[in-house]
Amino acid sequence: MMREATTLLFAVLVLPSTVALSGGLWWQDFELEPKGTVILGLPLSDFDTSWSKASLLTIESLPASAKFDADRMRSDGVKFRHELDREGTGSHEQLLVGVYQTTAGARGRFVAILGRDSSGAADVRFVSKRPGRAGFSALLVEGDGISWIFCLGCDDVGLLRKDDGSWSIEWPPDYG
Repeated sequence: MMREATTLLFAVLVLPSTVALSGGLWWQDFELEPKGTVILGLPLSDFDTSWSKASLLTIESLPASAKFDADRMRSDGVKFRHELDREGTGSHEQLLVGVYQTTAGARGRFVAILGRDSSGAADVRFVSKRPGRAGFSALLVEGDGISWIFCLGCDDVGLLRKDDGSWSIEWPPDYG
């Protein structure tokens, strides 16, 4: 009886970080409804002319079952928005993740990098899309490395790189 009670207590106290919404881990099942027509004051057409709606991912947009992982995500360097100044010029770039829906109804996830043009106006410098579900993604910031991740604790990841002033994303060799 004591062993069964200990096992139940372990399951109640430790396992909520892997709570299933419908049989999987929360980030596998999570889907966010794209709603907005602007992102940080910029029209969606600045990101992609086919988009009709988009929403940024935030801690607040995650399901209640994910809130348990929020502190762990923060301590592990998982972010939904990140600001950086790699050149040390004071010209900050903002990296953000979200979900979109096209005018044809197709959905997916995106990572975008915003900066400022010579007049100081916000501009979109880079967008990468992952068509499919409008689900979880985040930025994993480790030292100088920034990755676009699609789950917690797996290898489904793209490495964001800036070479010669231009951003790109590098996918693993076996990425389909």
